[in-house]
Amino acid sequence: MQKNKQTEQGVVLMEAVIAVSVLAIMFAGVLQLFTRSVSTLRTTNDAAIAAYLAQDAAEFLYAKRRYNKDISTTDNGWIAGIIDAGTCPGNTKCGVDTSRDSVADGDLLPCIDSSMNNCQLFVRQDGAYTHTATNASSTPFTRTIEASLTEGDATTPLAVRATTTVSWTASGGRIDEYVLPIMLYAK
Repeated sequence: MQKNKQTEQGVVLMEAVIAVSVLAIMFAGVLQLFTRSVSTLRTTNDAAIAAYLAQDAAEFLYAKRRYNKDISTTDNGWIAGIIDAGTCPGNTKCGVDTSRDSVADGDLLPCIDSSMNNCQLFVRQDGAYTHTATNASSTPFTRTIEASLTEGDATTPLAVRATTTVSWTASGGRIDEYVLPIMLYAK
């Protein structure tokens, strides 16, 4: 009788150990699923921000081209501040501060320019992204623009190919990037 009681206690103890093990395995699976979903959410959020930042720079380039066309009297005036020796020479990584009030106030500048902070982006309290660290918080994003003349010459440029690239450090330390190629035409 005492042997049966010890056997029953052993069986109950074994059932408890098995039940706790099953619960621990289930909890670990749920925890892993939660961790992956948070990581996926962060990756998706960063990619959406990068797409917005790339499009923002592309819109600036379109507006700058239009502004230049409106005020210029020369054939090559439309590329001023986009791709010229004074601002961003062809095939140089440059940046632009799109938080300015007017495209007239902004030109592409080489990333090595002190005002560009190596093209790293900061976010101001009003939510605007800028290359200026003053009164702004650091972000994981950098935005570069490369522009080169593809048709015509320096005196009569016909087309400029520009590529806006937004890079950021993703989870795990890997570098992700969003690339947006655009074309700007003289006509």
